[in-house]
Amino acid sequence: MKSKYLNRHKILKTLYKKRIKEESPNTINTVELSLTFSQIAINSNLPEAKIIEQIEFLINEKEISKIEESFDTYYFITDKGSISYHDEKYLDNGEKEFWTTSYDIIKTISTLVLLIMAVIVFILNFLDTKQNKKDIDVIKTELQNIKDSSQQIR
Repeated sequence: MKSKYLNRHKILKTLYKKRIKEESPNTINTVELSLTFSQIAINSNLPEAKIIEQIEFLINEKEISKIEESFDTYYFITDKGSISYHDEKYLDNGEKEFWTTSYDIIKTISTLVLLIMAVIVFILNFLDTKQNKKDIDVIKTELQNIKDSSQQIR
């Protein structure tokens, strides 16, 4: 499975845990449910470069949102993101892509093996046909010799 799917799931998991931990009737605003970029990196154990690769994607999918407040950027999981996390959407997508890729590779290798086998069979048949023609010519010659010798005896 490609790491991008695992990374997306880890980011959603990290933000979901923060939301569940902090969410209550007393929650004043979404900043309380949010994490900064560096907090996401620490809590998810992902390198910042991996988070950068995926965070914009998750924002575009509306699974996380960002808020800028007090010169900081905060990220929080949306309801859609919570559903994706619970449904293990990205783990399933990664598994599907893995099997699709594996199937394509197997299909390509199978086609290549079958092509090689067809070429080998063609060459063997060609050589066998060539040998059969030689054998037929030898038999024809022997048969002609027998005919010629039987006509001389008569």
